Amino acid sequence: MILLVSAYIFVNPVFGMEGGNRVSIFELITIFERERNQPPESINALLDFYQHKYITGEIDICHYWKIYHYLHRQGAISAHEYEYA
Repeated sequence: MILLVSAYIFVNPVFGMEGGNRVSIFELITIFERERNQPPESINALLDFYQHKYITGEIDICHYWKIYHYLHRQGAISAHEYEYA
């Protein structure tokens, strides 16, 4: 299970979403919980969720890279990276 305390203590950076909406890490977790009906199991699950949003065109590349690099610095590993590691 993800340690939500550490997820919420991230410096709470804000990233833009397509359509001019802006989302913080708090909001990203809330979106995950609303769409999946459960909290993220790990920071890796949060990264994979955001990658899916990029692949399906819900966010653009600039916003995807911002969140990817931020979560990666926090220790997140993509399922795609894990397969090849």
